[in-house]
Parts: sequence; structure tokens; C-alpha cells
Amino acid sequence: MAHALQYYDAPRPRRWVWGVMFLAIVVSGVLKVPRYKAFKARQERRAAIRSQFETQVASAKAMLNPFQVNGAAIALIRAEFPVHTEANLFGRTELDSFDRCVEAVRQEIDELNARNLERREIAKREREVTQKELREREPGGDSEVIHSHVDVDTRENVIAKLLIRAALQLKSGNNLQARGICEQIVELDPVHRFDEKFWANVLVQ
Repeated sequence: MAHALQYYDAPRPRRWVWGVMFLAIVVSGVLKVPRYKAFKARQERRAAIRSQFETQVASAKAMLNPFQVNGAAIALIRAEFPVHTEANLFGRTELDSFDRCVEAVRQEIDELNARNLERREIAKREREVTQKELREREPGGDSEVIHSHVDVDTRENVIAKLLIRAALQLKSGNNLQARGICEQIVELDPVHRFDEKFWANVLVQ
């Protein structure tokens, strides 16, 4: 006698399983949004720093002449400042590339500044000779010469104090104020180098 075939009905997934799977997908998507936004913001900031770097380096190169050495030095610190204060955005290879570019321009600034100092020293000696000759021609000779002594800090002392102020601003995360002080320093001394010890004061955020 023939028997009717019996079929096994596989159990269907319960509705709560589908609900859990849907919830997992939604949560995964929600978690990815902040990460994507952070990644995008990081890339945009990297691009902005690169753009500023290139613009300011070009500006510094355009001012590489004896009459604009200070301006070139200020443009150069504006180029490298964010590279140091936000170094965590870049890899070692990128940072080394920035450093090489800055150093190439800085060497030209050094040469121009050295020639300027030499010319100033020659002009100073010539003025001293002329003044001495004029005094010798006047009645009384050198006896009436008045030497002026101004009680002010030397340039080196001023720079040392500015460096301390800039370092304190970096430690406090006040990068804009710190950059302004750095610009004052290179205006006083176009060949000043901000070393690793100085940049170590940067507040990493």
C-alpha cells in the first residue's frame, strides 16, 4: 500500500531575529557617521595646512631680496607654524618634506641677512670715521662729545623674553597668540631657528 510522502517544514526565522538584525545594521551605520565626519575634517585640515604652507613659502621666495628679508622670514614662520602645531595630522615622510622646503628658503634668508649685516657694519664704520673727522675740526675736539647710553634691553634679551612668552602660549593651546610672538621674533632676527625644544611646548589636542 502506497504511503503519502511527508515533507519537513523548516522553521521560519522569528520576527525578533529580523528585528535584531535590522537594529544592528542601524547602529553600525550610526557609529560610522562620526568616524566619517572626523576623517573628513582631518583631510580638510590637512589640505588647508598644505595650501597655507605653499602660499606662504611662495610669498617668502618672492621677498628674497636685501630689502625684504624680514618679510620673507615672517612668511616662512607662517608657513611652518601649523605644520609643527598640528604635526599629528601628518606622517614622518610628509613632515620631513616640509622641513626640507623650509630649510632651503631659510638658507637663502641667512645669506641675504649676512650680506645686509656686512653692509650695515661698513656703513656704521664709515659714519664713525666721518663723525670723528667732523669733531676734530670743531673747536674743543672730542671734549664736547656726548655719549648716549639708553637703558633698554638688548635685542638678544628681548628675543629670549619673547621665546618664553611664545612657549607659554603654546603650552596653553593659544596657537594664534604664539604665532604672533614668533613673527615678532623673526622680525627682530630673520635667521632665528625655532628648535625642537621650543616646538615640544605644543599642546597636543
